[in-house]
Amino acid sequence: MEPAFPWFPSIPILNPDPNNPLNWRASTVIGGSPGADDPASGIGRILINEVLTHTDLPQLDSIELFNPNTTNVDVGNWYLTDQRTVPQKFRVPAPKVIPAGGYVVFTENDFNAGPGSTNGFRLDSHGEEVYLYSADANGNLTGYSDGFSFGAAQNGVSFGRYVISTGEAQYPAQILNTLGAANAGPRVGPVVINEIRYHPAPGDERVHRAEKHHQRAGETL
Repeated sequence: MEPAFPWFPSIPILNPDPNNPLNWRASTVIGGSPGADDPASGIGRILINEVLTHTDLPQLDSIELFNPNTTNVDVGNWYLTDQRTVPQKFRVPAPKVIPAGGYVVFTENDFNAGPGSTNGFRLDSHGEEVYLYSADANGNLTGYSDGFSFGAAQNGVSFGRYVISTGEAQYPAQILNTLGAANAGPRVGPVVINEIRYHPAPGDERVHRAEKHHQRAGETL
């Protein structure tokens, strides 16, 4: 059974929107710190930034990590997994330093080096999840994690981290695969839903509607 890390406000005492998950983090201490402010975490924040989940050779399933910090972060002994409830699968060899603002990419040659092993995995092209967990030199989890669930992928098309206007991170399909570099941005189709009318005012006889916008110049729907 893995140790429990309760959740605490990212900024002790001051948490203007407790319903926003972005304002919470795992406790620094196993079991939490009841009756006191939780100590600041000394673990560098590392993000799963891009994943390639549907491949045919010569492409390989891949997971890219990004270090958004201004200092280097050693992710040696951390774990990558395709099951959130089974965090301790692929253990990153130590040392593995990601420079400030830098990237590192792991492929299935790393996290599935021994096919059939209980700790090895491939990413499911039909959709599943991918998570990163911090750990110490003894393999014990230390409270930090990052990851997401994804759906079915087009062959050779990656999913990449994209922060929307509310500050929420989403993981849409990308225009280009840019493993080891900044993401290219979301892949957007030629037609998008531009406006939705779903709750007319009382007495308004106009029907519910959805407006579509065609994005290719010189063409109409």
